[in-house]
Amino acid sequence: WHFQKARISLGRGDSASVLARTRRALALNPCELKYHMLRVNQLTDQVRAVKGLEARGPFMAEAEASGRQAALCHPRDVNAHYIYGYAALISGEAGLRRNLALAERELDAAIALDPAFLPLLELRLQAAVDTGDAAKQRELSGRIEEVKRWAAVSAAPNKFGPMVLFADRPKSVPAAP
Repeated sequence: WHFQKARISLGRGDSASVLARTRRALALNPCELKYHMLRVNQLTDQVRAVKGLEARGPFMAEAEASGRQAALCHPRDVNAHYIYGYAALISGEAGLRRNLALAERELDAAIALDPAFLPLLELRLQAAVDTGDAAKQRELSGRIEEVKRWAAVSAAPNKFGPMVLFADRPKSVPAAP
């Protein structure tokens, strides 16, 4: 119920209500991934909306804590590591530079679970840019282009409609475990 109310509040642009309702929803079910995803997105929006590390700090801490809880509850879920890495990346970009290493670790864990998830690869590329890791930037840029080509070819329509050809996975993208 709290989650549904949070989604209604989101539609109204009421961030404070979204945060309060997701907090209540997580108190009832602390491992529900979609609650953490909505919460992290709202918190990181708040980080971007306020100025100064002191004002951003509580939002960054809450986003990181929610992401961490999601990853602990769902260690084999790509989205749990994605949101934890995303929260750490946003806080790193907002001033807590030490969180960039955490972002890289969590995003790498997510990539290990889904190596062809394009938004994830792009987010990991942003982390490499933020840390100045030129070798990782080249690796990820190449992988992103290969995945884009693979997706375009794999989804090409034929007489049966769009078809994903898993046998044609790019060499740089290992099969998921």
